[in-house]
Amino acid sequence: MLKKSLLVVLIVYVVSLSHLICKPFVIGIAGGSGSGKSTIAKKIHALFVNSTLVCQDDYYKDISALSAEEKAKYNFDHPQALDHERLLKEIMCLLNGQSIQCPDFSYCNPTRPPGTMIHPADIIIVEGFQLFYDKDVRNCFDLKIFVDVLDEKERQERIIARNLQERSESREESVHRYEEHIKPMHDQFIEPTKQYADIIIPNKVSHDKGVEVIKAFVAQLNINMNIAPNKS
Repeated sequence: MLKKSLLVVLIVYVVSLSHLICKPFVIGIAGGSGSGKSTIAKKIHALFVNSTLVCQDDYYKDISALSAEEKAKYNFDHPQALDHERLLKEIMCLLNGQSIQCPDFSYCNPTRPPGTMIHPADIIIVEGFQLFYDKDVRNCFDLKIFVDVLDEKERQERIIARNLQERSESREESVHRYEEHIKPMHDQFIEPTKQYADIIIPNKVSHDKGVEVIKAFVAQLNINMNIAPNKS
């Protein structure tokens, strides 16, 4: 599937390279929670010197006004929990050569204080689980990658382990969140957006082959864009 998808993408983009000369190349990486998309995004980011990385997880809406009980029940996996409008605005700023200061959201501090300054680059990488849900955000990407989950049980265990470490949840709380929020929202809102992907990377033991495919394709843009692969 990956090789066939790559062939289609290469044909389409070779024909359309002319319009990319004067603008950054924007890669969107989507996939369900625990699929490994963040790992892939970081690997691709590390491959290219002049690239920048934006994480959709920093664009949750401010829920500081909610009560402790409301926060405990809050569904972070529903599209309405995310500030798609601000994410779109700041992607456009990067495209126009402007730096942004993305919010610094965390589950332990949901007030969204000012976070890291992100500067424009020749390659803009954006990753997030609901990245292809909003049409306007989706249309920003020159290349759309979806990280597919093949082993649902493995993904569930990975999510639970992460939540135990990062969110100080008990195993029972993590299982409940997965069954009530993560899995239903994935099936309803994330899985259907796989249809928009140019490349689908199966979530197996290693993502290295998929990353190498992306590297090989983006490297072809060196002919028309000032992008230097990071050889380190």
